[in-house]
Amino acid sequence: MCIRCAIENGATICYVSKLSRYEDCETLARYFKKHWNADVEKIYDIGSDVKYTLMFQGTTVDLIYHSSLGNFIRSEQVNVSDFLSRAITDLNERLSE
Repeated sequence: MCIRCAIENGATICYVSKLSRYEDCETLARYFKKHWNADVEKIYDIGSDVKYTLMFQGTTVDLIYHSSLGNFIRSEQVNVSDFLSRAITDLNERLSE
């Protein structure tokens, strides 16, 4: 499985192991914009860490690259929306091909 989700400190974190490089964070942001019509806003890019906020269908999540953790999607909600769940499932299937 290319994406592993877990509950950590009251939030849902989904680690994207197959796309774990700094450059892949922008690729993931473009994927969510193109395939899921997300509004994408880059919050910061300091060379070793990047953070985007993705907003779609009433759901807001963070897409983050951290130099020691790789790329991950973070939702402040423990129970992610059905829409986000479908998006993560779709991404996982695409990465598994």
